[in-house]
Amino acid sequence: MDSADLLQSGQPATARVLAVRDTGITVNHIYAALELTLEIHPPERPAYTVQTRTLLERTQWGTLQPGMVVQVRLDPQNPQRVAIESITAGQASQYYIAGVQRAEDIVATGLRAEAEVLAVQATGASAAQLSPGLALRPDQADDPVMVVRLRVHPAEGAPFEAESALRVPDGKGHALVVGQRVPVAYLPHDPARTTTLHWAKVPTRS
Repeated sequence: MDSADLLQSGQPATARVLAVRDTGITVNHIYAALELTLEIHPPERPAYTVQTRTLLERTQWGTLQPGMVVQVRLDPQNPQRVAIESITAGQASQYYIAGVQRAEDIVATGLRAEAEVLAVQATGASAAQLSPGLALRPDQADDPVMVVRLRVHPAEGAPFEAESALRVPDGKGHALVVGQRVPVAYLPHDPARTTTLHWAKVPTRS
């Protein structure tokens, strides 16, 4: 099963949250990258434990605590791959996991510019782990996600800084070096939080 299809067609199950750890990584100054330890209870199979990572707004972090029950979807071919659907605590309550916006959509509709790489931080998670609801091609699902801070130099106007969680395609990671200039795109209504690399303009290296 492709990771992009996990929420739609994965095997439903419940899971108990055993531990929640803040990785210390913040995306767009809003979302915390959290590491979860879950006790999975699949139907008609023994329970087992997995670790996964997800993004959650820091203002919502209190809604996710050890002992809570979460609704999940499992990959039947690889039960360690888990996507969280919703949380229940007593009465049903839900939260929504922030997804990483598709870079292709920003590039297609946004403004182009050049940027200088200021900082790069690994999340330790893949695109599928941090954004299980996002439509990803099979070759994109296992791409690592990096938090990148950039100084963008637009064609018009003053430079600005932006921080984004970026899916890094195979062979493109060489672009993420502090001080290097890279091609970017951003949405004009919220440039600081929508800037992404224009990966098609970055040469692929083996």
